[in-house]
Amino acid sequence: MRLSRSLVSTLQEVPQTLLALPPRDLRTLQASCTQLRFLVHAFATRLEMKEDLEGRDLLADVKLLVKGGWSHLQTLRLAKAGLDEQSLAVLSRGDWALLQCLDLSCNNLDEAELRQFGQGRWSALTNLDLSQNRISSHAMACIVSCDLPTLEAINLFCNSIGACIPMLTHCWWPQLESLNLSRNQVDGAGMQQLVDGYWPLLTSLDLSRNSIPTSAVGALKGANWPLLENLDLQGCCWDADCMPGDDESQARLQAFEDLSQCGWRKLRFLNLARCNLNRVCMQRLCQGPWPNLCHLDLTANCLAEDSLEHLVDSQWLQLQHLKLTICQVDTVGVSHLVRAQWPFLTSLGLSGNAIQAQALDTLIQGKWPLLTEIDLSHNDLGSGPVLTLANGQHLPLQQGRSVIIPPAWLLTSWPRLNLMNLSYCAHGIDLFEFEF
Repeated sequence: MRLSRSLVSTLQEVPQTLLALPPRDLRTLQASCTQLRFLVHAFATRLEMKEDLEGRDLLADVKLLVKGGWSHLQTLRLAKAGLDEQSLAVLSRGDWALLQCLDLSCNNLDEAELRQFGQGRWSALTNLDLSQNRISSHAMACIVSCDLPTLEAINLFCNSIGACIPMLTHCWWPQLESLNLSRNQVDGAGMQQLVDGYWPLLTSLDLSRNSIPTSAVGALKGANWPLLENLDLQGCCWDADCMPGDDESQARLQAFEDLSQCGWRKLRFLNLARCNLNRVCMQRLCQGPWPNLCHLDLTANCLAEDSLEHLVDSQWLQLQHLKLTICQVDTVGVSHLVRAQWPFLTSLGLSGNAIQAQALDTLIQGKWPLLTEIDLSHNDLGSGPVLTLANGQHLPLQQGRSVIIPPAWLLTSWPRLNLMNLSYCAHGIDLFEFEF
């Protein structure tokens, strides 16, 4: 590729233009001429290595990367790059004085590779992505040995560190704000140990899709994370520790009572999808002192009949996004929902429930002036093609997908509504077509 002299001159005169270019264009410029190679190295702030390509000399590429003299590089993305022990050894010898974000995800990294990583100097690193590797006890020890005093976020999604949580809690990461432990085989013992972590600035914790038993949930009360804003417990097995003959409802009750006593005044996002919630659990959970809660996901819990009464009577007046997909919400549940005083509610997910036409008549009476979208797909609203409501108005029903622009008459109830999902409502619920 040959570049015009005028373009080269322009880039040399205004090198800040390079900051707006994507990594692919930076690589193209770097290969075009010597002048721009030095310019890119001097001013580029982010770089991404291509995915592992057949015939590519990975080690040679990493050596060139290290020798490049990237004096302003702040973000380096090496996801799916096929990194091995040799290439990480070379990478760790580089001078990354200003590097803040490093993505090493999807590289099949284990103890040998991470031992090399631990020998690097990452004095300015704030974000580290190690998701979807093979990190277990020995590899975790290598991470613990790293000097990462400025680390603010670490992503360990889909590894196997559940058995080495004590190592994690001994990491000196006083600036840590975000910790992702989703799909890491964290169990009850791991949960008990996790709360020992000294992370006073922690704002986001993802524990989704682990097997955390009911008795371990109470351990969260002992955590010193006063700034926590995001908590994801989706898919945790709350009743895994119940023996035959135990009162499982009582165990769940205690679990959610303990959770409600966590004084996270700044909590904004709470995901409790697939957590065996029922009516009595909702009664305890909704006592939580979380006045700033704005995003709540209760997907796939048993919330039939009066279960939503406690949610409506909670002090969570800042709710903006509420997801009640596959929660057995019925006519009684809808009658409670319409009483809710949620002036900031913008999206409501009610897909896959037991809402029928009569309940829809009630639902449109909800006072939610900022509601912009509502999902009613996979409910049995009628046999179509047109649903006639009690007020004489009509809604179109189709057998398949149907996302409609709300009719004008509906805007009197929800003036900002711009999307209404009525897919698969004409002939009842078809879970084989349901999209989770």
